[in-house]
Amino acid sequence: DDYEVGDSIKSKDLISLTYNQQEFNFFEVEIYGEVVNPGIYRVTSSTTLSDLYNLAGGIKNTASSDGIIYTKESVKRRELAALDGASQVLLDAMINQISNGISQSSDLGAVVTLLDQAKKIEPSGRITGDFSFNSPRINSIYLDEGDRIFVPTTQNTITVTGEVLNPTT
Repeated sequence: DDYEVGDSIKSKDLISLTYNQQEFNFFEVEIYGEVVNPGIYRVTSSTTLSDLYNLAGGIKNTASSDGIIYTKESVKRRELAALDGASQVLLDAMINQISNGISQSSDLGAVVTLLDQAKKIEPSGRITGDFSFNSPRINSIYLDEGDRIFVPTTQNTITVTGEVLNPTT
């Protein structure tokens, strides 16, 4: 049977939808921690953080909305590129000083140690802001491929340290 706009669909009818997959450009993001349905979700570039919270079923009562951690793979790549660039500048300066006879061997050891430590740094890609479920800002934060959102548990402890008579947790 051919259907026209406004016709009713019956329970045994077979419906076929076609769409241009390039228009949607799906990618994966992850939300985990204190959400009702944590996991990896396939979304599009028009998906907001608010949409993801809704897809994940919302935030649990035990969630700490002030402690949400949002990391972006794109920011992580930029941090890594900046770190590599800074390391290269430092290495070039060190080579320049050696070739000009300006630097002493004690200075070089500290630079080499610094360069070794820089290689071990793992950029986080973490961005800051108010990502709480009630924030009006989450309607304008669009997701990118590889984004990860962690919703931590509210801590029910208070730690007292410093100049007190009885430091305790």
